[in-house]
Amino acid sequence: MTCANGDAAADGEVISFSIPSGAGTLSASTAETTGGVATVTYTAPSSVPQDGIALIAAESADGQIYTAISITLTGLETIDIQPRPALIEIAEGSPDPASIDVKGTGGQSTSLITFDVKDSRGNHVTDGYRIDFYIDSSPNGGEDILPTSALTTDGQVSTILRSGFKSGPVGIKAVYHHDTNISTTTCQVAINAGPPVGEEFGIFAEYVNMSGLYDANLEDVISVNAGDIYGNAIPDKTSISFKTYNTGGFFEPGSAATLNGLASNNLHSSGTYPQPLEGFVSVTGETNNGGRTTHVTCLAVTPATTNVIYAGTDGGGVYKSTDSGATWTNISRSSTIQGQNWLDPYVNDIDVDPDDPNVVYAATGYLGRGNVYRSLDGGNTWNSDNTEEWNGVLSTEAVVLTVLCDDNSDYVWVGTEGLGAMYATDGKDFRTSGIGHGRTVLDIVKVPGASGAFAVLYAATRTGVFKSTDGGQTWAELGSFSGDYINCLALHPLSNGTTDIIYAGTEAAGVWVSMDSGGTWAAWNSGMGKGLSATTPVADPANKGNGVMSEVTVDDDTLSESWTVTCTAAAAEGGTFSVVGSVSREQPNATEGTPYTSNNSMVSFTISDGTSDFEVNDSFRFTTTRDTAGTIKDLLVDDGNDRLYAITCFWGSLEPHAVGNLYVHGLNADGWMTAGAWEEANSGLPEFDPPDADDTTLFAQHVMAPDIAGSPNALYIGGEGINLYKATTGLTSGSPIWNESKTGLTNLIMARMPILFSGRCHMTITQERRESDVTYTVYIQDENGNPPIAGSAFKVTKTDVKAVVLQDVVYPDVVTYPGTWRDPSDPSTNNPYIIRTGVARTNEETPVTVEFVFTPTCGASAPGCSGSLQAVQFEY
Repeated sequence: MTCANGDAAADGEVISFSIPSGAGTLSASTAETTGGVATVTYTAPSSVPQDGIALIAAESADGQIYTAISITLTGLETIDIQPRPALIEIAEGSPDPASIDVKGTGGQSTSLITFDVKDSRGNHVTDGYRIDFYIDSSPNGGEDILPTSALTTDGQVSTILRSGFKSGPVGIKAVYHHDTNISTTTCQVAINAGPPVGEEFGIFAEYVNMSGLYDANLEDVISVNAGDIYGNAIPDKTSISFKTYNTGGFFEPGSAATLNGLASNNLHSSGTYPQPLEGFVSVTGETNNGGRTTHVTCLAVTPATTNVIYAGTDGGGVYKSTDSGATWTNISRSSTIQGQNWLDPYVNDIDVDPDDPNVVYAATGYLGRGNVYRSLDGGNTWNSDNTEEWNGVLSTEAVVLTVLCDDNSDYVWVGTEGLGAMYATDGKDFRTSGIGHGRTVLDIVKVPGASGAFAVLYAATRTGVFKSTDGGQTWAELGSFSGDYINCLALHPLSNGTTDIIYAGTEAAGVWVSMDSGGTWAAWNSGMGKGLSATTPVADPANKGNGVMSEVTVDDDTLSESWTVTCTAAAAEGGTFSVVGSVSREQPNATEGTPYTSNNSMVSFTISDGTSDFEVNDSFRFTTTRDTAGTIKDLLVDDGNDRLYAITCFWGSLEPHAVGNLYVHGLNADGWMTAGAWEEANSGLPEFDPPDADDTTLFAQHVMAPDIAGSPNALYIGGEGINLYKATTGLTSGSPIWNESKTGLTNLIMARMPILFSGRCHMTITQERRESDVTYTVYIQDENGNPPIAGSAFKVTKTDVKAVVLQDVVYPDVVTYPGTWRDPSDPSTNNPYIIRTGVARTNEETPVTVEFVFTPTCGASAPGCSGSLQAVQFEY
């Protein structure tokens, strides 16, 4: 420290010293000058500070003089280089859980998947290594994982799988981001069955006949089997309700939860009060799963201006609207109107009699059975106002797919799966026709004009179109065309039976048109179909670069094909890629970092670089899907506005659900198609999963109907997701604006069967003798004309010189059987035992005896007791 003149400062001046924390220590914070010098000792720190400098400051006591010195510090440090990942394994206890439920079914729909990341010595790696996840295989139901990458913590990484709308196994792989050769074996998670569907919702009983009419508190086990759309058992603990709707008996308890796709309950007989009508109880199993699986399968609008519409569903029965579709009421179940509870809830078609809007027919069934039910009171009851008619006007082992009522006659036509077309001249007694056994008839349309036995009809089958000119008695096959598996037909109103304009919707070949009554056909599909989706691009496991490819977007021109994107020229933080489609072939090259669009905008994406540059032959693969619009569900002619509408449906192998669309095409005055292509007419129709924009494809629709045939003021459309929409504007231009019209429609699914509560059975015998021959007419039945319970026996023995058994019956568990006449007003139900025998004596000394013995089953538990032993003997 010096004075201004350069002399040393006086001894005893106090100097303060300071140093930043962590930069070392000083022996003292102050020191006094001696000979102009103040001294302290600096000691370096044990570790070098981040900036590597120690700044020591010195300041006079009055703060007027200040100086500082910086000391650069150096030192030695040990760096522990951790080994890189060499092995990725599925962690113990993972996945958790190993099986999950389909999205939207109410069960757990997520699974946590954890992986162990280890080095070459089998030890868990340190924190901070990036591991990427991807779905290796799946049922393509919209499954996803989140996050798609994670950093190791304590040698582990985790991701979460979220299920989609399909069941099946999902494989998840984990890959080291900086070396894709290091990956795990695929981790499998099972996505359990989806929600219940009407096609897999059935009901069965331990006994279909028990003596509940007389014996109180017998118990019959009623079970429901419930499966998803693939036939797999639905998730356990799904609640199933059991109901009799006051048709007799009662359930205890009223509901049960499924286990392995089954739920059971106990039906108790209630004795003689309340007494089931004609002895039959209708038992119903019900469930509801959130609005995805039940479909509107058919629509029927009353010919009169009554604003009444009927909607059939595949498991929920029939709904009725009395206000032009604004609100709906289920007319297939009621605790006060017993006649509603006989209808099979799986409804394929409905038609209203043009001559009487109160007469409604429903075609029902799935797989191996079918019925036609008739209502004479606008759907309030489904048994023709006849308590004996508990199984419809037609009960058959073939599904009834379509029904058509005639105008100006009582003729009714139905199409079946396996029995062809059938017809009834009186609206109830059906007989087979020229399209017989083995044929499936999916639709029947009638030419305006002639009726009854002179009606001209067209039938859609899986092998072409057939025509009848005699009211459905005989049929002739018309001209064929490629793909003539016909789902639906429509006729132009100008059709007259001689020159008919026919529109045919096929299963896979779109729309075909005939102007000459089916002699020749022309395909008319231009404008239908569009690009639908693309799978997530998957990097080749052998890639050297670890960059990524974005999700792929598609356009209307996109085709169904496989795509390969391959690096052809490598560059630092870049690269050039070829783009090749299996159908579209080579496209313009893509450049890393630049948004890419192929020719015709078929695919668009962006490739982004990673921490390791791409090398030549690194590649990605993905698949695109096109909705071909080849499956036509329904056709509708709007003659007043010269338009033809077509509903399409598509469910590709890579799609999570069926996708629908609605198209419209102009018509000339003569019914021929105008020039130009089909156009979409779907404004306002519902998207599948719009809230999160996860899935904006349209729900598949199944059926259309006009309020007035030919010249509508309103159109209705219904389909999957129990959706129903109505359009009253835009019809003149072929651009209908659709608005939701489904208040009251629910996702209810039902299964139903009759259970017979029989009573004490009595044997009555009448005989008619002609010389030495006798004919016996025998009835063994209860008061309602119903048969005994299972195990009961009926035996007839004739004894002359020796005993001969004429009849030996052990009753099965059935609701109808020989020896009964359940409806005395209906001769067709008269089914006695007819036994004929000769009674001439072989030995004049020995009489001939014929003995009839009825031995009923009789027990304290189900199936109960059919009465007491009865024996009658005749001697000749």
